[in-house]
Amino acid sequence: MGFSPTDNSRAEWVPRQRQDGRRVLVTGSNRGIGYATAARLAALGAQVVLAGHEGSEAFGEAMDRIVLETGCQRDQLSYMALDLRSLDSVRAFVQAWAQRPPAEHVLHSLINNAGIAGAPGVSPDGFELCFQINYLSMFLLTRLLLPYMQPS
Repeated sequence: MGFSPTDNSRAEWVPRQRQDGRRVLVTGSNRGIGYATAARLAALGAQVVLAGHEGSEAFGEAMDRIVLETGCQRDQLSYMALDLRSLDSVRAFVQAWAQRPPAEHVLHSLINNAGIAGAPGVSPDGFELCFQINYLSMFLLTRLLLPYMQPS
């Protein structure tokens, strides 16, 4: 089963350690597992950056739900546009990250949650869509954010 910092006798694994002062980026976080992850981290005090391509309205609604469900402060949450279908979008995302105020450059955790299954098509970069979203873009995002990542 492996190591878990929580009680293994329960059927679920839910972190309980406070995350105050930590900044976490969660891709694909306006619904599903990404949403649940972002909500739990916010409830634990983390500054959570929600990233995805659905637009600020969808993520605004997700952030409002997180505040209502967890009682966290709205200023703990922010949204940044990221379209993993395009490598240029990934590069633009990291450039936008670099433009954040210096105090907000540090990234303690990156959760590459976004992904698709079986979507047909080719990306604007010429790669099969699933391969680009699930692998190439995630690798590029992680690699370009490494200078901002802080051991935690």
